[in-house]
Amino acid sequence: MMKWLFGMGDEGTQDEDSGCEPFPRTCEVCGWNGDPEQILTGGKPNDMDKQVGVRKAPKGRLVSTVWSPQPGCKSCELRLALAEHCCHQPDDVRFFYPHGHGGSAHQTAELRMQTSHRMDFHNHILSLFVPMESRKDLASIPRKALLPAYTASQSYTEEISRMVKECTETHTQCVMPSPNFHPTRLIHVNPSDNEMDAVTLVETANWAHSAQYIALSYCWGGIEPLCKTTVSSLKERTQCIMWDTLPRTIQDAVTFARWFGIDYLWVDSICIVQDDRDDWEREAIRMFEVYQNAFLTLAALHGKDSLAGLFTNLDANYQFKALEIEHDGEKYEIYCRKLHNGACSIHDMGESPHSQFVPLKQRGWTLQERLISPRTIFFGHHGLTWECRTSADCECLRVHSMNHGEPKAPTLKQRFLSQDDPSFRLGNDGWYNIVSNYTTCSLSKVSDRLIAIGAIAKHYSLSRPGDTYLAGLWRSTFLDDMIWNCSGEPTFGKPGRTIKDHLIRAETLPREWVAPSWSWASVNTHVTFCSRGQPDTTVSQPLLEILDVQVKYRNSEPFGVALSAYARLRGYVLSCSVGPIWRMTDRGIRVECFQHTYDWRVDLDPRPYDTWRDMCFEKDDDDDSGQYLFKDLHLMVLAESNPSARWTAALLCRTEIDQEEHGGHVFSRIGIVELPSWELLPRLQKLEKREVILV
Repeated sequence: MMKWLFGMGDEGTQDEDSGCEPFPRTCEVCGWNGDPEQILTGGKPNDMDKQVGVRKAPKGRLVSTVWSPQPGCKSCELRLALAEHCCHQPDDVRFFYPHGHGGSAHQTAELRMQTSHRMDFHNHILSLFVPMESRKDLASIPRKALLPAYTASQSYTEEISRMVKECTETHTQCVMPSPNFHPTRLIHVNPSDNEMDAVTLVETANWAHSAQYIALSYCWGGIEPLCKTTVSSLKERTQCIMWDTLPRTIQDAVTFARWFGIDYLWVDSICIVQDDRDDWEREAIRMFEVYQNAFLTLAALHGKDSLAGLFTNLDANYQFKALEIEHDGEKYEIYCRKLHNGACSIHDMGESPHSQFVPLKQRGWTLQERLISPRTIFFGHHGLTWECRTSADCECLRVHSMNHGEPKAPTLKQRFLSQDDPSFRLGNDGWYNIVSNYTTCSLSKVSDRLIAIGAIAKHYSLSRPGDTYLAGLWRSTFLDDMIWNCSGEPTFGKPGRTIKDHLIRAETLPREWVAPSWSWASVNTHVTFCSRGQPDTTVSQPLLEILDVQVKYRNSEPFGVALSAYARLRGYVLSCSVGPIWRMTDRGIRVECFQHTYDWRVDLDPRPYDTWRDMCFEKDDDDDSGQYLFKDLHLMVLAESNPSARWTAALLCRTEIDQEEHGGHVFSRIGIVELPSWELLPRLQKLEKREVILV
């Protein structure tokens, strides 16, 4: 006979002699009917979802404000357990009934939890299951395997073998390494029974045979490993690299290669001579070939430095036991796995704004390492994640499909590597998506801003035959590519800081030239593009002529380090001043030109202090408001946007650099301005176009 969890018999009542109050068959709070088989599906209809929730008290204790869990109701108890376990800071927590109410088991094993903190809302998808050890599942909660506590356990290695076998044998789009390519140097892992045996660095220049190798993607984190290869240690590395000189992440990669039966490993700190600039640049330019031809890439997702290790323990908050119940004489342990908890970002593979919580995805170099590699295994606190050209999967998705059996949307990697497939094509704004993702990451050296995306640009050039790569822009779309703005917070200040604060902080910005001012690579912050295909930002009428663009590269390598560049342009150039302005993030700033003032949107670039010094004037020395005027500037109208009939113009300042070489009229970009065309069109039509040099 069915045992109801409300402490009542099969008719929903108890003996009067028991001394217990009768408990209704249906919970008045969540609507559960007391049947364990329907602990998720027996609740209230969708239009009453928002009646289920809890609020956190100031002292950190969860108290009921939206609802009070009914005593004896295991469905209420389950939700309360999830809230208490998952929520640390939110002011408010609400649970919503499962998607596909009354549907199949894999649909109803979800709960959506909404948390908020100071009106900042986040949604979490919680997947519930009972372990495989249970003899049967509940109707609404399926049986699934518990994830092992350590990512180097046997079940993980078996799963890796399965995924690699499936990819190499059945995925027609997943290319195998070229037998004709070898990295300049590789680490021979010296397979043996002693996992702490030393390894050696080998030169491949005279190799006549092919060899598979594994590549490592990880964060240095400011750690200078003892095994780092330098000019003075290169010969020693080819003889022996002692095990205890390898940081733990590299040790784990060696262990994996030995276990997997691949003799060679590529790691940048050992395979590149770090203090030889020529060797470093030569090898950095070859990153496209190195990662494209790696049989497998191992990525240490959560390691903030090379000491953290590749293998790691599963986050205790990611998979946990939520409730224990009894039903038909069986004891059931209900476990929860947080599919979307905001901090792991493994489902979207890094396209999520929460990727800042994953150290590896904050490092600029790793974007190209991920996109170029044919197949990658990510090791993190949430288990393993697999990504190749054909598929992307992770342990929790094997437990539960977020797409409910529907085809999964392609990842950024799959769209990037499948330019020839219209169903995966990135579209005309594909490069903009990549750059926008890339500029959210950080680089230990600002000078690497172009070369760290060089492998991606090199691959992307294959889908643009006949085009020319120009320091982050493309010749065929040069005008559109110029229309970018610094959407992120400037690296030298916060939104609330005044211009004076920004100018002080600007003194700390590097003065090293990395790219021309018309390139997004010239600023060290997140950028977005104004011509990304949205209806209100597409360029309908170019108002600038591109006469000539030239970039000089070190060693004539177009995907490497830029040395100098200029763009010769012809268009409408207007003298102007900007201000008064208080914050760098102000909008609707007054711009004066044609002896008139206009309130336009102005985005100033984060440039070093020397850029602003001669044109920035405090509005009033007696006024401590921090408002500044920017004088002796120029506007160069770029294009008209459709359908808003607004112009986009580059904000320029005159520069003394290369004046003699280019015969005067040399400018640098310092910002972007959006202005309504109808205000200036009559005056603009009376002007003659000018030829200028932009450096």
